[in-house]
Amino acid sequence: YGDVLLTQNKTETELETLVIKACIDFHLPNYPVYKPVCEGLVPEFAPEVIPIFTYMDFDPNSVCDLLGFCSANSVSKPSNLVFPPKPASIPKPITSGESTYILHVSDIHMDEQYSAGAYVDCGEPLCCRVENTGTIKAGYWGAYECDLNQAMLDSLLEDISKLDPQPEFLLWTGDNPPHDIWEESPQNQLNRIQYVSDRIQKFLPNITVVPAIGNHDTFPVDQY
Repeated sequence: YGDVLLTQNKTETELETLVIKACIDFHLPNYPVYKPVCEGLVPEFAPEVIPIFTYMDFDPNSVCDLLGFCSANSVSKPSNLVFPPKPASIPKPITSGESTYILHVSDIHMDEQYSAGAYVDCGEPLCCRVENTGTIKAGYWGAYECDLNQAMLDSLLEDISKLDPQPEFLLWTGDNPPHDIWEESPQNQLNRIQYVSDRIQKFLPNITVVPAIGNHDTFPVDQY
């Protein structure tokens, strides 16, 4: 049905409606939980995904295989996926023999909505928020099932500030927002990156920071 919609030049909204329904149906036993997730996630990714399926040689069977719903042996593969040749080997750089001290921080995923006492087993892709239901409560310093909270982030940065000797520089490789990818927006992503940046500046004002963007820092996520 999806390929028919594409060939008939159906609107993006019509395609979104179809995919939202499929998303909800796929998680039917957990319908109340995944309904808002599907309704938020699909419109975010539609402008990115629809052109891919429009301009590439995908048929329904190939999509089924790509999503892992069909046996790889039962479907044909797209014929126009051309990959560039493997680059030539790069010579190993000559080292000076000297060493330096750096610190690498990555995948912070700070959730500004984390709430101590909220439930960690809510059944959603991200829990530990006041609106969640469940049976196991989140602690003050965080929970393994949820993203990082401000208390733990500040504690981490404060400990780094006390290191002796101090690192030559901090390599900060992104992934700052939480995993609530169905609730994201371009401004939310920028706000969350700015928040973590401000915390680093507050606790580590004298350390050189070398930043990089992570796959969760874009909108939508995974755009490179």
